[in-house]
Amino acid sequence: MIFTSGKLYYDLIEERQKRGTSEAIVRIEQLYPFPNAQIKAVLDRYPNAEKHVWAQEEPANMGAWSFIMRNFKHTDLLLVARPESGSPATGSPRLHAIRQRKIIEKSFGECTCPNANVICKMVCAPHEWSIIAEPVKNA
Repeated sequence: MIFTSGKLYYDLIEERQKRGTSEAIVRIEQLYPFPNAQIKAVLDRYPNAEKHVWAQEEPANMGAWSFIMRNFKHTDLLLVARPESGSPATGSPRLHAIRQRKIIEKSFGECTCPNANVICKMVCAPHEWSIIAEPVKNA
């Protein structure tokens, strides 16, 4: 079960359709007051969900995560977010696209990192800068 907010919801819905899966994706837009009763009702509808994820586009030290972490009391959440940063943007469209793809993949459980079931801040992907530093090959 994936919880998220904002535009990422639509990216996750699109990915779910491509995969043909039935993963529950819950968009939370009202953060305050926190919708505890509604979230409990949603969780009650999916008692067999094995993993609960909070996915956000922002770096782990930004966005709604700190608020969600303090107020989401119903079950443990795995964070899937960009690495912590002093800036909300990477400054590179290629790196942004790579990380966006990783957020979506990891939200759907595609991760072999040792931290996959603890917290994901993409610390397992230090080679990203070398990927974008490579010259783009024209086909």
